[in-house]
Amino acid sequence: MLRVAVVDDDAQDRAKISAGLDFVAAQKDVSFSISEFDSGDQFLVKYEPNYDIVFMDVEFLSGANGIEAAHQLRKIDKTVVLVFVTRMAQMAVKGYEVDALDFIPKHEAGRDSLLAILNNVAVQVKKLQEPKTGGWYQVMDRSGDKGNYLESSCSAMFIYSLFKAVRMGYIDQSYLDVALKGYEGFLKNFIEVDKEGVVTITKACAVAGLGGKVYRSGDYDYYINETIRNNDPKAVGPFIMASLEYERLQK
Repeated sequence: MLRVAVVDDDAQDRAKISAGLDFVAAQKDVSFSISEFDSGDQFLVKYEPNYDIVFMDVEFLSGANGIEAAHQLRKIDKTVVLVFVTRMAQMAVKGYEVDALDFIPKHEAGRDSLLAILNNVAVQVKKLQEPKTGGWYQVMDRSGDKGNYLESSCSAMFIYSLFKAVRMGYIDQSYLDVALKGYEGFLKNFIEVDKEGVVTITKACAVAGLGGKVYRSGDYDYYINETIRNNDPKAVGPFIMASLEYERLQK
């Protein structure tokens, strides 16, 4: 049984979160023990680190706000999973400062449209995945054409996005197979380890764009002839994030 704290000064919102957890419990054969609190102060005053998940509103009518309460929480419990719940999308960046699992805007306008876009992207990413290696080409709709190459930064970004979107329930579970194939292919095709144990991520496009003083046409030849380099941050960062998602699957 997972112990869950719901910290929100709106009784209706607390009820919605609890109802959502009840739905998950029925679907996933898991059980929750749910405790409700109407402020961060009330939650923290007698806090003991025995919760698995904390749902925290960002703004309370009185006392410390959710961000402040979360900072206090992290001082006494660095491992509990923290989920911010708010109607204010502009607070998302603050959420990451306290290692929030995810940021869930309540009733955020356009959220359904964004999820529809994500699902459409997932369909195309699956369709254009290179069958043998599990990677993606620099120019995705010209896979296998002369000069085109499997590119590590886009591959890492797609793998991470698919892993997390599946975990969060944003896209169908079947896309996990796409992500796993991509991850295993990434290790085989983009990772090199020298005799000293130094790891290198290869085949990342250094930069690409359109227009500018030195005019960039954006045609096929332009994209396949841009500089290719190792350990580009655009590849390293997403690969680390994808690896963290992969490790979650092993637990």
